[in-house]
Amino acid sequence: LVANLPKINIHSKTVEEKINILDLVLLSKLENSKSEIRRLLKGNAVKINDNVIPDEKFEINKNLFKDNYIKLSLGKKRHIKIVLN
Repeated sequence: LVANLPKINIHSKTVEEKINILDLVLLSKLENSKSEIRRLLKGNAVKINDNVIPDEKFEINKNLFKDNYIKLSLGKKRHIKIVLN
């Protein structure tokens, strides 16, 4: 359930200024190295709202946020709710 996930807040400006998937994962602190995130992306292990993110150039935009949040998942065990404020 999304309700039980740990969450972080990001400013809507951050999203408007075009943030890519690498930066989003770094912001979430689920992973702290870009090379590791790229490896996860290659293995289809990075998801937003349960949809696989195809590559590191994927840009986060407002449309992804349903009810002001998105669910970011790395692999099967690490999930975080990212709330827009």
